Amino acid sequence: MFSLYLDDSGTRPSHKVAVATALIIPSARIPALESEWNTLRKKEGFDCFHASMCNAGSNSTNEKSEFRDWDEKKVDRVFERTRQISKKYGIHAISSVVNKRYYDEEIPADYKKYTGRHHYTWCLTYAIAMAEKWRSFSPKRSKRPFEFMFSWMDEHDNPAKKEVEDVMRYSERASRELRRTGDYEHYAFRRPSEIPALQLVDGIAWACNRYALHVIHGKDIPARAEQSWKYFGGDLGPKGWLVALNFNREQLRKFIQGSQATGADLERFSRWEKEDREKTK
Repeated sequence: MFSLYLDDSGTRPSHKVAVATALIIPSARIPALESEWNTLRKKEGFDCFHASMCNAGSNSTNEKSEFRDWDEKKVDRVFERTRQISKKYGIHAISSVVNKRYYDEEIPADYKKYTGRHHYTWCLTYAIAMAEKWRSFSPKRSKRPFEFMFSWMDEHDNPAKKEVEDVMRYSERASRELRRTGDYEHYAFRRPSEIPALQLVDGIAWACNRYALHVIHGKDIPARAEQSWKYFGGDLGPKGWLVALNFNREQLRKFIQGSQATGADLERFSRWEKEDREKTK
């Protein structure tokens, strides 16, 4: 069985792009990963790796950052080991990016009701779809569903969390209509401090976010983000260990035009909504 660890980046209202990133790890390799990660954590003296705060190091303005007394050499060393462990245990990484303004302007309100009002939900749907496509390439892999592990969402994130749960519920429903059951039933939300793999995928998501900001908005990309992007093969397109999909305005328009032409997506969601209402009567 394979475990799929998922994290977001750019979910604050002030952020210009939203990112959903997935890291695929064979479940049997998790104990070895956790052992190696805990050795690194104890050696370097940190509880939970958070890429953006670690990158800031001693320049961080966050008084709660456990990396505030780290010098540049130590930050570089930990980033390098984090990248190495990610690729050592992870088979594949996937990232989906959308420019928030494009999504707001191009996706009609009747679609957002189902595709998600939160930008992260849209990205998450495609990251999962790409992971499922990877799984389907091999008959051996396709026999077992993923175990999905999402980074924790606090109580104030309830609307976003509900949308994630809706993605899983609708995905399972669509799968069952194709006579496959259980593909999307195994999922949970856990705190990154408890799950080393969620800390690893945070580093990948951060690199994808900063690269997207660099490409889309011309923002300077931190050296460590650029190093991670190239180390993971983000610059290799579909041939990379990391495959990143960036939804531009034209792609969003094509999706809506294609969906509106068939009407299948809205018909299916409307049908499910009606069926759910009738069950509650």
